[in-house]
Amino acid sequence: MRVITLGVGVLILSALITFNGSTAYADNGQDQGSSSQEVSGVIASDILSIEKQSKLNFEQWLEIQENEEADKEDQEANVPEPVEYKISSGDTLIKIAKKYDTEWTRIWDKNEDLEHPDELAIDDVLVIPFVEEELEERPLPEPVIEETPQAPVQTVPQNRSTDPASTTSVQAVAPRGSSGGNLYAAGYCTWYVKNRRPDLPNNLGNADTWTIRARAQGIPTGSQPRVGAVGQRGMHVVYIEAVHGDGTVTVSEMNWRGLYIKSTRRVAANSFNYIY
Repeated sequence: MRVITLGVGVLILSALITFNGSTAYADNGQDQGSSSQEVSGVIASDILSIEKQSKLNFEQWLEIQENEEADKEDQEANVPEPVEYKISSGDTLIKIAKKYDTEWTRIWDKNEDLEHPDELAIDDVLVIPFVEEELEERPLPEPVIEETPQAPVQTVPQNRSTDPASTTSVQAVAPRGSSGGNLYAAGYCTWYVKNRRPDLPNNLGNADTWTIRARAQGIPTGSQPRVGAVGQRGMHVVYIEAVHGDGTVTVSEMNWRGLYIKSTRRVAANSFNYIY
């Protein structure tokens, strides 16, 4: 910067010399020595002014650079340390998300090494996303559609007054849980679906066990969508609002986008196991 400024000063100096020289020759009767002294004084003054301005500009630039470096260091110092959680026995993404007041889908999106939201290995470490962190939505793994198995049967004799050779087959199922009220965690997908299906029992557990426990209690399940059915996929359950001819269904749900947030979307019908 100093070289450039001095270069400008030389140009100004040349112009001053030319101008003052022309003036000296034009004015008849003026003393040439006096003109030279005046030119020298002007030149010296201009050089000092240029050098002063050059020094000031350089100091201003240096100050700006130092301030930018200081701001950068402050920003790096204010970046919070990542929050890590070691998985222990009995943990689920829903439990961990509740502990950190976030959604399990955000933990799933953050931890790209996690292969399945329902398969957590003890002592593995999960990184909990920051509140304001923007995450790219990861697709959930395709569910394995299970065919409803034939339940074992037990033979119960009929009334002795009838033909003793006659028997009837009764399915052996687990005791049906109470369906009174809604005992699921408020704001979550299970709580929302229970509100839409008040006939379902309160003992189906987390979303990933709904199909298995419903089937064990004699509630029909299957792979074909129906309006009013419950769709279950991994750690999430939805309510089926409509079935379309193109192989998709419209579902309503809660906590897909956030706690207590109700939303709807259209997805492939084979995405879910169904509880009728």
